Amino acid sequence: MRKGFTTGACAAAATRTAWNILSGAWDRAPDSVETLFPDGSRCAIPLRSAEKLDADSAIAGVVKDAGDDPDATDGALVEARLSRSSKDAAIPEDHVETAGPAELIIRGGKGVGLATKPGLKIPSGKWAVNPAPRKMILDNLLDAGFGAETGAWLLEISIPAGAEIAEKTLNPKLGIVGGVSILGTTGVVEPHSHEAYAETIRILVEKARGEKLGEVVFCTGAATEKEARKSRPDLPDAAFIRIADFIRDAIDAAKNAEIPKASVACMPGKLFKYALGMEYTHAHAEEMDIADLKPFLDTIEAEETRKKDALEASTVRGALSALSETERAKLLDKLSQTAEKRLNEWAAPNTSAQILLITT
Repeated sequence: MRKGFTTGACAAAATRTAWNILSGAWDRAPDSVETLFPDGSRCAIPLRSAEKLDADSAIAGVVKDAGDDPDATDGALVEARLSRSSKDAAIPEDHVETAGPAELIIRGGKGVGLATKPGLKIPSGKWAVNPAPRKMILDNLLDAGFGAETGAWLLEISIPAGAEIAEKTLNPKLGIVGGVSILGTTGVVEPHSHEAYAETIRILVEKARGEKLGEVVFCTGAATEKEARKSRPDLPDAAFIRIADFIRDAIDAAKNAEIPKASVACMPGKLFKYALGMEYTHAHAEEMDIADLKPFLDTIEAEETRKKDALEASTVRGALSALSETERAKLLDKLSQTAEKRLNEWAAPNTSAQILLITT
């Protein structure tokens, strides 16, 4: 299936284009811009528009192509307007990044949401431009020669249809208001056709069996795989298999292949869904309700006010942050025990499943 680009990659490509226009690297914009990705690879991303507005500002646009993934932002226009500015132009909602002697102020424009609740990767009160996309934007600017001189630049990222698109996502429930988020850790959107992805997992598990591996490590994404590899350096590459949201398909594949042990590397949000018995964890299919955390909270000793604050959070991350360190550890332990019980019910009798919790 065809892969696509994240909103973060689109914003990085548009920003690089605007800088290339302002810096004089281009006399006229080409049809696409070579974009640097977090893994060091490069890919040409098509441009919708590119215009020099005046001597100190330019704007460029990229239409997001999510490939064969049913992404809510597929087809949305992502625009980046880059302008020479001053350090005191930053407002509290902005992100300020340093590039050598220069500063880059990142601001959300039309259709980019604002984080209003704790528990997200973005502090409350800041534009919903996640850390990885901000780094990808900065890396692309630096790669194109930005930051050689002192001064400040204002980058305004807009998704004109973002407010309407956000209504089809979980953003309002998560406390991101006014638009969508600029997301993506790898810059690439992996297509999630259910049967195609499930078949890929089965093939990779069969490969692990063919190599006579006694254990596979199912990873929910790039970040969990990276941490899982650190914790299990004894295992070969074939042992690490990305499963995205397809937990039941993965466990069934391990059981059918008679792999003795299946470790599941996940973060707290997925752990909660596993503990609830969800077989497929994509947000569009299985909407999470923090109220379902109450039975787990009721089993641990915790200060009642903090329990109440936890249940008022919009995410599992936010709920955990409302608890003390000791209470948090107890809740995660309870969730892990329950999740492992669920997974082992699916895995029996051929496979033993265990949780490998990633909290970094």
